[in-house]
Amino acid sequence: MIALFIFLIFFIILLILVRQRLLNIDLSFPWFLSLIVLTYFSSSDDFIIGVAELLDIKSPPMVVVLLTLFVFLGLITVLSIYVTELRRRQVYIIRKLVLDELMKKPSK
Repeated sequence: MIALFIFLIFFIILLILVRQRLLNIDLSFPWFLSLIVLTYFSSSDDFIIGVAELLDIKSPPMVVVLLTLFVFLGLITVLSIYVTELRRRQVYIIRKLVLDELMKKPSK
C-alpha cells in the first residue's frame, strides 16, 4: 500500500513537472519514468526474486539497488550530455557575438 502511494506521488510530481514545462519529455523523462516504475515494482517480492534469479544475484534486495544505480547512471549520462551541448551552444554564441562586435569596430 505504501509503495502504491509513493508511486502515485512520484507520478503526480512528474506529471506536474511535464505540464509546467519544467521537464522536457525528450531527454530525461524516460529515465524518471523508469525510476517511478522501479519504485512500484520493487514492492513486489515475486518481481525482485525473479530478476535476482534472471541475473544470478544471490541477494534479491541487491536487485533493487543495482537497478536503481543503473537508472541513476543513465539519468546522469543523459543530463551531462545535455549540459555539454548547452555549453557548446553557449561558446558558439559568445564567439559569434565577439566576432560581430569586432566587425562593427572601425579599424585604425
